[in-house]
Amino acid sequence: MNSKNIPSTADFLMACANVGIHPKPSFRPQVFEELSFASMMRDYFEKRAYRTRHPVPEDLRALVELEGACWPDPLRVPAHVLQARIERYPFGQCVVEAGRRLVGAIYSQRIAAIEPLQRIDGGSVAALHREDGPFIQLLAVNVLPEMQNLGLGDQLLEFMLQYGPVRTGVKRIVAVSLCKAYRLHPAVPMETYIHARDNAGYLLDPMLRFHEAHGGRITGLCPGYRPQDTDNGGNGVLIEYDIPRRRPENTGTPAPAAKQAGVRREGPLLSLVEACMRQVMGPAKAWPFSSSRPLMEMGFDSLK
Repeated sequence: MNSKNIPSTADFLMACANVGIHPKPSFRPQVFEELSFASMMRDYFEKRAYRTRHPVPEDLRALVELEGACWPDPLRVPAHVLQARIERYPFGQCVVEAGRRLVGAIYSQRIAAIEPLQRIDGGSVAALHREDGPFIQLLAVNVLPEMQNLGLGDQLLEFMLQYGPVRTGVKRIVAVSLCKAYRLHPAVPMETYIHARDNAGYLLDPMLRFHEAHGGRITGLCPGYRPQDTDNGGNGVLIEYDIPRRRPENTGTPAPAAKQAGVRREGPLLSLVEACMRQVMGPAKAWPFSSSRPLMEMGFDSLK
């Protein structure tokens, strides 16, 4: 088989997600090398009642409506910026579709270094994109308000944190977040507030707690990153995810799932994933599939 045609583990994850089969929070990339295909699917994947895929140009109208439902007017990303993200780096964007309705989206780009994020504003941050950059910057997670109680935001972020690191050349994932409740603590300097914790030891701010629950670490402020965000004094908060050491917590309310929580060793779901894998492999005729072999032994590229 021509090495140029060997699919990646990222291709495999997306092919599964596209039919509603998602990695569990306990998933780690090493299972591709360590476990048989059947054991990996049984222990680390589950069927959910939605699918995750990359957006296409026809999604733009729904993405604009989603942006309007999730953000106040001064902080909304305009349609031409959303369109540019899809066209420039489609692999860095994911949408959630439930019942043929687009209900969530996560956006990202790849950058060459983290330091410039502390010297730039969000309106210009697209200029930092480098398709081969070693760092993934998460730009936003949007979920329709009426769907947020289902935990879709947690699931969407967790999927990107699992999918991003298996793309070639990625070393770390970062985000410039905002605080959701800083306006309620005007007397506290923001430098202090972003590290403040409650009596149970959790970060005081719910948005920062959201990131920490997925293994993110608060590393400082990005002054002037969102000038229109008066609730946060125009500041952003830099979050870094150290991929090898990331230990996500139980992220709360589970998202909608199919009746079968896990994927059986054999049966319709395993056949469905095998069909996805064959689609990813393309025209390769001699691909040796076996549910008793690890994914890497079946021709998928290395994780390193």
